[in-house]
Amino acid sequence: MIRTDPGNRDYGKAIAEFDRAIRLEPGYAKAYRSRGYAYFNAGKNTRAIEDYSQAIRLDPKMAGGGVSPYLLRGFAWVYEREYEKAIEDYSKAIDLEQENAVAWYNRGVAYKLLGKKTRAEADMDKARELGFQD
Repeated sequence: MIRTDPGNRDYGKAIAEFDRAIRLEPGYAKAYRSRGYAYFNAGKNTRAIEDYSQAIRLDPKMAGGGVSPYLLRGFAWVYEREYEKAIEDYSKAIDLEQENAVAWYNRGVAYKLLGKKTRAEADMDKARELGFQD
């Protein structure tokens, strides 16, 4: 995952709004997931991982819909060079949604970064079968 232009956006405002939402409703998993996304794009991986982890504790399946916090936390782990942890999260995202081509592809990337070429190629091939275009 590539960060979405952190230099030209004011993620601080978004984070402040999500802070407010969380104060009003502390059990709102989507607010933690969204604030984590803002932190990630602001280059604050540790804070992003904390928020994604809280979203997972509150609603591991993200029953309300949207992008899996496991997938998002996997992106942050890659930026922290914690590839094994990223693989664990991508695997959980795949367990929850077998057709998630992005999770398959990114798990392949993490395997590749660990030097596990065969595993990487298998996951990337599966992602392409599911429609992922690299």
